[in-house]
Amino acid sequence: MEPPTKETFLSYAEECNWLFVGEISTPTGRQATYVTPAGHFVFAIYNLKGDLAGLAMPAIQQPQQHSNLQRGFMDPRGGGQFPG
Repeated sequence: MEPPTKETFLSYAEECNWLFVGEISTPTGRQATYVTPAGHFVFAIYNLKGDLAGLAMPAIQQPQQHSNLQRGFMDPRGGGQFPG
């Protein structure tokens, strides 16, 4: 199975109602950003010739919890922790 061409991808993105957000230049070509109807970001990566090199989705990092949330609740009257 051969990889999809640029034209095939663009027709697929239009058919699925992907919203084109923008495009930036990269050292190896360019990168176009799309948003799917479900709200997911998709990056179309093109090489220097303008051919589609691949598709990627950003990796989302989970926010770290603050250490106070892991210790327990504080007593609003005196600042100590609740018993139990």
